[in-house]
Amino acid sequence: MAVFTTINDPSVHFQATAYTGNGNNNKQIVHYGNSNLQPDFLWIKQRTGSTRDHILLDSTSGVTKNFRTNTSDAQYTNSNYLNSFDSDGFTLNTSNRVNDADDPYTAWAWKANGGTTVTNNDGSTASTLQVNSTAGFTLGYYTAPGSNGTTVGHGLGAKPDFFFAKDFGSGGWYGMFPTSFGSNQSTGLNSTNGFGTVSGYSNFTTTTFTQGQGDSDNHMFWAWKNTPGYFYANYYKSNNNADGPFQYCGFKPALVITKGDGGGVNWRIYDSQRNGYNPSNAFVSCNTDAVETNASNSEMEFYSNGFKLTAAEGDANYNDMDVAFAAWAEHPFMSSTGVPTTAR
Repeated sequence: MAVFTTINDPSVHFQATAYTGNGNNNKQIVHYGNSNLQPDFLWIKQRTGSTRDHILLDSTSGVTKNFRTNTSDAQYTNSNYLNSFDSDGFTLNTSNRVNDADDPYTAWAWKANGGTTVTNNDGSTASTLQVNSTAGFTLGYYTAPGSNGTTVGHGLGAKPDFFFAKDFGSGGWYGMFPTSFGSNQSTGLNSTNGFGTVSGYSNFTTTTFTQGQGDSDNHMFWAWKNTPGYFYANYYKSNNNADGPFQYCGFKPALVITKGDGGGVNWRIYDSQRNGYNPSNAFVSCNTDAVETNASNSEMEFYSNGFKLTAAEGDANYNDMDVAFAAWAEHPFMSSTGVPTTAR
């Protein structure tokens, strides 16, 4: 039987975890997956109740630092969000953005390199990286040299398929799909704009990208490459129909993020933990602090080998639009030993 993946257990590298806050310091969250996962990149969003920012934390910056995708604000410093990245989860402090009493949250957690960084000199401007080469994920930052046009190494060994970046200061977000939408097409994670040509990031190769920031600031970036049975980024054509497009991924998704190439179109985030069954119609938008939306009709369903759009609606399946997506696996469609996954 053909080998479809080298990652038989995606929970080693990524997990989606739903939890309920209690407002108390040192609340421990333990992941649900088959394997232990100590996060290096952690993305938390409150689902219902009050509107709350998306909170992004990483082991390079440390537990007191965070970014927020729904705002262009500078990196925040706050010691009341996270106490530690743990061997199989994380420990929360008391902030209501991550631990309000009786409110539900979802956390998406990725493994990079256990907090250990390396210096990459593939480009003309050095970068500091955590690389998970097995899962094709890089968490990195660099200091712009005060001029644009320099190259920066990303460490993936392949052209990134999904990439986003943020100035440590009050600069905007970039969200890019370099292989499917082009190496200089971007829209902000905090924006509903369509993709457009930018000079901030361009010319992605298997080793570097060109930065066009023209400042002397620090810039964080996150990058993934397509990895069979674990991660897949591409785009589909929407059709504005209840019998929407099916997207083959080669795995049962745990997380799907979409962004349509049109003005006024929200980013959407669907995962397997909030409902746990089809229809997977609960989503949040990373460009807003709004609470979770539960559609009256099914909008997206997760299958053993991909996902399908099942409603005519304005963000993920509207008119005839290119919709970029990034998807991470709960289980490969077929393991390297020939074990198939089950449908939901």
